[in-house]
Amino acid sequence: MSYPRKLQVLIIEDKNQWVERYEEILKNIVFEEYPETSEAEVWNTPLLGKPHTVNSYSAAVAELKGPKPYHLLIVDLGLPWEARQEADAATIEPGQKLVEIARHREEYPIPIILVISGRLALATLSTLTESLSNDFYFGTSVNKGSNEDECIKRAIRKAHEFNDVGIHIVNSPKKLFPTLSPHEEAMLRTYVAHEKIAIGVNLNWWSFGVDHFGDGEAKGTVRTKVLMGHFILDGDAGISRPTFFKFEPSENAPFVHRDAQVLNHKLAHIKVLLAKTSGSRCLLITQSASESDENPVTLLQFLRINSNLVLPAVDQIASDISTQLSRLDTNTDKSREIKSVMWTCHNQAKIENAWKLHCQNSNIPGDANPIATVEKLLNSTRTIWIKEQGCTHGDLHGENVAVDAGSRPIHAYIFDAGGMRPHVNIRDLAMLEVSLLLHQTTPVDISLVESCGDLYVHPIDTSLADVDPVSHDIVRNTHALILALRKKALEIADHAVYALMVYDYSLIQMSGLVIQASGNKVLNPADSCKLVYLTTTWLEITTDLLSE
Repeated sequence: MSYPRKLQVLIIEDKNQWVERYEEILKNIVFEEYPETSEAEVWNTPLLGKPHTVNSYSAAVAELKGPKPYHLLIVDLGLPWEARQEADAATIEPGQKLVEIARHREEYPIPIILVISGRLALATLSTLTESLSNDFYFGTSVNKGSNEDECIKRAIRKAHEFNDVGIHIVNSPKKLFPTLSPHEEAMLRTYVAHEKIAIGVNLNWWSFGVDHFGDGEAKGTVRTKVLMGHFILDGDAGISRPTFFKFEPSENAPFVHRDAQVLNHKLAHIKVLLAKTSGSRCLLITQSASESDENPVTLLQFLRINSNLVLPAVDQIASDISTQLSRLDTNTDKSREIKSVMWTCHNQAKIENAWKLHCQNSNIPGDANPIATVEKLLNSTRTIWIKEQGCTHGDLHGENVAVDAGSRPIHAYIFDAGGMRPHVNIRDLAMLEVSLLLHQTTPVDISLVESCGDLYVHPIDTSLADVDPVSHDIVRNTHALILALRKKALEIADHAVYALMVYDYSLIQMSGLVIQASGNKVLNPADSCKLVYLTTTWLEITTDLLSE
């Protein structure tokens, strides 16, 4: 989506003399820019189109709900509700409601707004000013007859600033991604326009997330969108460091922005540039402080490249991830019941339904059933010692780890935390292990769970050899990285606790299939069942957690 270069103005005013006044100011702006223009041709220059005028609340609502782009909205507060009516002298409600409607306009959001009214004394100016400054690129209020000509001239300059931002989004040749909504693009354009040194952005898609739990039309819609790229800087300044742009529903903003600020204070490679909410969406912009200026790639992308490059780097990557997780907070030894260490929302019925629905194609013995183990653990009163970390990442998976393949040695960086809270110190590592097996796209004849099944036969053995050297790169790379992550896990936790966390997160992934089988990050539901089977057996054979 782009706004037309020729500025479009909407005037909402019921008094003809004020409409004529605003049009006269706009004409003078054109004459200053194009002094040879005649009165008859004033609206035919590239600068301004003829303003569109409506004179009532109802007509304004109809216009704002339409698809026409407007750069500048001039609105009076004291308006009649319907055409051919007189405005109530004691109220500003129609104008206030129109400001709110303009704030939430999704199709061609309005970047510039001027509230020009003789009734500003009736408004709560602090609330109005906050909305005008926070929800538009530029907004202000002015009393009629005071300084409206200078305000309109400034608004036109601001509209050009907003319009002049360049946004370039590169298509991905291997994966389909959604588009940015008009509201999201306007938020991005607004931030770049405020950054005086930046003239645009060049972006690549990083990831996106789908709503699997919503009702009706909400279900299946894209909720989160993450892009990565650079600011294009003015003059000879070149481009910025790699930067991440994340869009989320506005209801997530308090949590997303809080977690980003925690990472900003904990990790040197995280720099939060913006955490802003506007209407139905919020935007988080963070800038990388990695060692090289090359674009990072997701951990999932890195694991797909040649093993000759990846295998020498896995120990460093595992070390980076483990070290950064440890910097989130300190550990405390605590005694906890097993069921309180596991996910508190496990639903045995959903687990059983998911198992019955997807296990038939998963190469599992016919008499296998994890339900008995689930029941035993969730009903157990046994306590175990764990190391609780005061703050954990909460959402560590292959797209929340960026790999700087241009540095030597190659380094990895965690980001985009979700639901940071106290938990077992190695839960994030266990979560990452499971996601590496279930969320990666593989050739149709390869199952990472099957190929890495040897990892779930014995107690954690960090000396296990590489899988068959002729195996596919993604198999060798994933197997090696999981081993490297486990080495780090065993430095700070017991095997039994780590095995329990891997089992627990495997259950979460499988039971989620009952709700979100379509579009789930689990690419093969049968693999999810197979992993639950392997981790169940692993837990039973290599730990004593099931004994009383």
